[in-house]
Amino acid sequence: MQWMRDWFPLPTDHPLNGVSLHFTNVLRDGLTLLCEQAGVERITPKQLRQRSITEWSRANATAGAIVHGCGLGVLSHYLDPLQILEAAASKVRLPECFGATSATGEESLLANFRRLDPAAQDLISGTAERLAAG
Repeated sequence: MQWMRDWFPLPTDHPLNGVSLHFTNVLRDGLTLLCEQAGVERITPKQLRQRSITEWSRANATAGAIVHGCGLGVLSHYLDPLQILEAAASKVRLPECFGATSATGEESLLANFRRLDPAAQDLISGTAERLAAG
């Protein structure tokens, strides 16, 4: 995911073992400051969580459950959460500010194709083959 490497070029450790009231205040203050600097309406941590879980769930319901924190339930004995997230990652719609919309026509087409379910992918592939055949 090149867009993430642009924002976070090196792996980053965080000092959090849990969420404290102090961290919550620091986060809210930081978001407020960033929104003021950007000249946009203030956003809250809740809005970030909702957007994240919604977009991961749109890409893959199981990935949405993992990101939410409710996990895989009984499937946790059989599925690797990281593999589920990696498979869904290319289907997650990213905000424009992350550089997600700067793709060329071909890259955009491929990114949109990856977001489709298997039946829709088959339909698009079949249509492309018929068009290419003339």
